[in-house]
Amino acid sequence: MRAIGYFRETRGQSLAEQSESFLEFCRANGYAAAATFLDANVEGEPTGFRQLLEFARQQSPHGFLLVVIPGLATLGETMTEATRRYFQISSLGVSIVAIDTGGDVSSILLDNWAVHRAGGSLGARPTSAGRRDVG
Repeated sequence: MRAIGYFRETRGQSLAEQSESFLEFCRANGYAAAATFLDANVEGEPTGFRQLLEFARQQSPHGFLLVVIPGLATLGETMTEATRRYFQISSLGVSIVAIDTGGDVSSILLDNWAVHRAGGSLGARPTSAGRRDVG
């Protein structure tokens, strides 16, 4: 299976560290690293994300693609944004896996969505454990 890495510059991990984690994740799980896309200090619609979508569209007839992200928060600053981007990718028939949990992002997204919906904080920052990130 071919893997696409998507990274965003964050306070916790540099783009270089995220790239190295992606390559290690691919090696450990037997994935071929097909491409990486990144967004550094972006406001508005990230260019790297748009490029990822276009790449996935072009590859879709060939199948066996997977998007690997460091964590759910990579997809967006808020749960609404992360959810929208999740569906943009998954609508292309591409699975999304988070390095921090090692699993498919869909279950993490549903857990976070339920927690934030119940707390009335859908605009909150997504986290892997489903807790609201206040920072």
